[in-house]
Amino acid sequence: MKLIDSQIKLPTIEEAEVIANLPRKSDEQLAREYAEMIDQMYLNAEMLDIDACPPDRRIFKGDREAWIYEHGNVAELVFVK
Repeated sequence: MKLIDSQIKLPTIEEAEVIANLPRKSDEQLAREYAEMIDQMYLNAEMLDIDACPPDRRIFKGDREAWIYEHGNVAELVFVK
């Protein structure tokens, strides 16, 4: 069966059983991976030109902030440090 871009190939029952029985990560490992993922989402403010493309709203928290760009019914959220 040929898949198109929006389709996902599901595992067979045997593959799903193997995946389900894999060792689970600890809460500590999951928390560390989540923190690293969030840190990678932040952009350095020096990389962005706030004068050329100012955000519609800014939310500040410590040395980090979120820039919000509104596009009609869609909002884009950019994390900045």
